[in-house]
Amino acid sequence: LGIVLLFFFASCGSKKTHSSNELIICGDNKVWIIDKNESDGTHVKVLLQWQNDDLAYELPEKYQRYLSTMDECKFVDNGTKVLLIASTGGVVLLDRETQDCLFYAYAPMAHSADLLPNNKIAVALSTNKAGNSIEIYDISKPEQVLFKDSLYSGHGSVWMEKRKRYYALGFDELREYSLKDWNTEAPKLHLERKWTIPNKGGHDLVAISDNEFIVSDEHSVNVFDIDKEKFT
Repeated sequence: LGIVLLFFFASCGSKKTHSSNELIICGDNKVWIIDKNESDGTHVKVLLQWQNDDLAYELPEKYQRYLSTMDECKFVDNGTKVLLIASTGGVVLLDRETQDCLFYAYAPMAHSADLLPNNKIAVALSTNKAGNSIEIYDISKPEQVLFKDSLYSGHGSVWMEKRKRYYALGFDELREYSLKDWNTEAPKLHLERKWTIPNKGGHDLVAISDNEFIVSDEHSVNVFDIDKEKFT
């Protein structure tokens, strides 16, 4: 990217939650938390940095090689936790302060995930031999899929707390789900609505307000207003 990174390290326990000036980014096998207010196109202030080797020892041996190509990283649970997703199959939930591994799963071609209520994790898979899908896990039961719904080329996963809805982006559609039987051993996602995105090839989904998403595809980037059900 032509950016020179100047690293200013803080201790791992210096902040328990992230503030509005913090941004989490990832690439290959590294994750950075940066101060966006003290960074520009030439210099980046790094508050915290992880790489796979820092947490691999906590994972079962067969999982250690599945976190090498990260596709997504995000703050969850009010910034107290970090969720890492790699297309090579790794889905890992970390404690922000201690860096302890709280959850791991092997989900081939995982592209996006989010933390839902009651310590459930939803994972969107872009391709999978067992079928393209959304999968639901409980963080206390790694490797056990509690629910699965078919979604072609899942590339986006966002839980909106104020709406109590989960949104998933597929190849040509955006879906809205509500939670069903969430306090039981068999939680479900119930499809409420779905919308066709302007161009095929849905690639990323980011919430920018309580009623808007940025939706990207192969050819364009759109803002989607949930209340108006309109792409612009």
